[in-house]
Amino acid sequence: MAFPGLAGTLPGFGRQQPCDWGLGPEIRGDKRPHWTGASNSRSTFGHFGQAGGFLWVDPVAHVALAVLTDRDFGPWAAAAWPPLADAVLAEIREARPL
Repeated sequence: MAFPGLAGTLPGFGRQQPCDWGLGPEIRGDKRPHWTGASNSRSTFGHFGQAGGFLWVDPVAHVALAVLTDRDFGPWAAAAWPPLADAVLAEIREARPL
């Protein structure tokens, strides 16, 4: 973690305290709301962009998820991405309990 404890804004998800960042990727930590799922670990890191795609890696669950879209980032992403992450992690946990 390059900037632990730094306050900031997570675009589309609001002000976060702390808003931990690495060198490039954003680190989930304790941010709420967040663009990853409620079941992603604090260690999850990733990036999302204006083009509506994202990549996150959850090193605790040994899972990564990448999504590419043809729809600009907006409120739809804040509504869709967290449930998608939770569904993917639930499937993984069912297939191979952590």
